Amino acid sequence: MKKNIEKFLGISLLIVGTLVAVSFGYLDTDSPTPQEVDGDFIITFLGDTHFGENIHEQFEKEGKQNILKEKGYDYTLEKVKPILLESDFVIANLETPITDMENSPLENSGKKILFWADIKKTPEYLKKYNITAVSLGNNHALDYGQQGLIQTIEALNQSKIDWFGAGLDESSAAKSYNKVFEVSGENFTLAVIGGFQYLETYDKFSFYAKNETGGVNKLSGEETSEQIKLIKKELGDDVFVVVFPHWGANYSWKYNKQSNLYHQFIDAGADLIIGHGAHRLQEIEKYNDKWILYSLGNFVFNSEGSFQKYDAPPISLVAQLVLDKTSNGLEKSMRLYPIFSDNKITNYQTHFLDEGEFDSVYRIIVETSPTPDILEKNLKKGQ
Repeated sequence: MKKNIEKFLGISLLIVGTLVAVSFGYLDTDSPTPQEVDGDFIITFLGDTHFGENIHEQFEKEGKQNILKEKGYDYTLEKVKPILLESDFVIANLETPITDMENSPLENSGKKILFWADIKKTPEYLKKYNITAVSLGNNHALDYGQQGLIQTIEALNQSKIDWFGAGLDESSAAKSYNKVFEVSGENFTLAVIGGFQYLETYDKFSFYAKNETGGVNKLSGEETSEQIKLIKKELGDDVFVVVFPHWGANYSWKYNKQSNLYHQFIDAGADLIIGHGAHRLQEIEKYNDKWILYSLGNFVFNSEGSFQKYDAPPISLVAQLVLDKTSNGLEKSMRLYPIFSDNKITNYQTHFLDEGEFDSVYRIIVETSPTPDILEKNLKKGQ
């Protein structure tokens, strides 16, 4: 079916490979005229997502505005909701536990930032806005320890929201999220691996799943690569493997260890890497005919942010994997939509870029890519 998303304009990158086309575009959600966007089936990937209940409760104690209490959850999602509601399936990085625990076991551990999300409203609004699966493989999922993780999983299960990237033992934490979609009479099998980079500090915080102890999935070059090979062996060569890693330094560009790791994943058989964790977009690279998005950045992430402090572009991305039925089977393409994610400027309403903003960001995306000539060579404006 065709999707009615308001005023899509794009710059196409026509690419030979697993993904036959990649588009950069923008959504003008102020436009009253909808324009049809092709795509038999659209799977949308979102970066770091947290409504920020703990943050705004603290703001209220300090005499600042609690945006969730004063304006509500709908307000923070208002300008990005079209892309969510028009997607067939949405996967986000949920960067918080969902809990009603009053105290965290990590309060005196040295971990400076501890998140929590409302145990009723967060699942309610994830579900309301069509977020159908979440990765828990990140550096906040265990902020309230094992019990907080248990409550998170229970809350998601009750709302029928799928989860992956963490679990109540090492085996369940490492398990990929496998889903078979029927697209115009054909089956498409997706496998998504979620997880968090290994940091010694987080090992001390007991964040990683070990044997029968719950926690997040620890990504590693060797073990995750073997997992990718096993998925291909068990589910068949047609399975489309996406690695969805939480990795990288906050508000920074990628670093060499990131590149080496992601290259290793692709060499093992991954079809696409969609990273998050830096709270801002990072580079886009084509490697061995496969695509790497080093970091989507934030989606709706209701903290003050530190873009200005680190002189980082306040831009993130929404990524869509688009499946189209053709005479040769399912054609796969990817669309990327930049979003403006500096809450100090947007007053906690993340929004898509207008045409002028888009052009500036597009130049940043091309010029910072490890493969800029490939991106530039394949440009085609319009859809």
